[in-house]
Amino acid sequence: MAIIAGRKILPLAERVFDPDILDDYREITITLAVPTAYPKMVITNIDYPSSVVAGQSFDITVYYRNDGEAGTAWIRAIDLDTNEEVVPRQTFSVEAGRSGSISISFTMPDRDVRLRIELGHVE
Repeated sequence: MAIIAGRKILPLAERVFDPDILDDYREITITLAVPTAYPKMVITNIDYPSSVVAGQSFDITVYYRNDGEAGTAWIRAIDLDTNEEVVPRQTFSVEAGRSGSISISFTMPDRDVRLRIELGHVE
């Protein structure tokens, strides 16, 4: 057997002849998809006030889409200046392929605050 241009070429005695002529071919690989057995949460929007008086509590509403299966999702908020979890993780149930919203409550400190809103799932 010889290899020409990356293709294996059998000796004439080992070739299977067909009256039709093969002009070209390509080999393909198809990957087996593993089904997602858990939610895949995507934040689509967040509603929050632009300014709040120190000590005042307010809601942050997070709109989400679940691109995965039904299950348990979670949300929390991290203060980016202190790297502290300022809204502890809260879990909630989500339906497969559905969109929705969830609100979390936050009390304004006596300074400007930058938050990272995190949305995830429980496996």
